[in-house]
Amino acid sequence: FQQLNYHWTLAFAILAVAIFDCEASMAARLIKIRVYVDSRLVLVGSMSDDGSLDADDVWRLFEQGIRNRKKWAMLRETADFDPAALEPDESDRSRFTLLADKDERICVSVSYGGKAYVRKLVLHRMRAHVPLDPKEAAFGRKGRGEPAKVWMIDCEQIADLFDSRWITRRQAADLNRPRQLE
Repeated sequence: FQQLNYHWTLAFAILAVAIFDCEASMAARLIKIRVYVDSRLVLVGSMSDDGSLDADDVWRLFEQGIRNRKKWAMLRETADFDPAALEPDESDRSRFTLLADKDERICVSVSYGGKAYVRKLVLHRMRAHVPLDPKEAAFGRKGRGEPAKVWMIDCEQIADLFDSRWITRRQAADLNRPRQLE
């Protein structure tokens, strides 16, 4: 019985040392990605980092995830998502433009990375099945009438949003390589 107790004590001691020794490498920061249309949350997503990235690098990480079509860069619809606000692209049936009404604006918010505001946001539906009818596409439906649930922001537009985004003073002060405004 004492030998069994000794092994458990030794195992817990080794585990405790391993946890405290690699505490920094285990630390993670949840980065929430939100798309709002006039303060209504319509798309959500999340990713994580080790907490060392500044606002520019967090945005670049999100952009890199979009370019590489990573699952963590995809955004899910919320209950307030309105398929009628989507305008289908005639040349690409998986590409849509989310349009804000006259008095509204669209906000792309990446926690720890800033916020960008636009009047229209280009999205790609991330489903294997493409709608058979363009009218169905306008309502985010697949050929079998099932709603599309997962979207990705267009990689060219996310690069443009980088330059027009807003960050807090604290985030600006913490930038590793700040750029002068011209």
